[in-house]
Amino acid sequence: MSRRARVSTHLTARVRAWFGLTQTELALYLGVSPMQVSHLDGGSRALSAEVRTALLPLVQQLPPETELLATLAAPPRRPRRLPQ
Repeated sequence: MSRRARVSTHLTARVRAWFGLTQTELALYLGVSPMQVSHLDGGSRALSAEVRTALLPLVQQLPPETELLATLAAPPRRPRRLPQ
């Protein structure tokens, strides 16, 4: 049985989800390693001042948190079965 992924509420994960970025793409934008983005996504590292400054233009374009979380938490739609 597969597990459903939890929606992360950490800032980098929210930015990545909203803009459809991979950890590697966001790492290139921020000038850090993909591993650091992974740690930021998981909440095991805090944002440095440099990363926070680089992330600010993207964060300012995010929708209000409740709207974003509702979009991300919505269950995926199942494809309709065609009649046989």
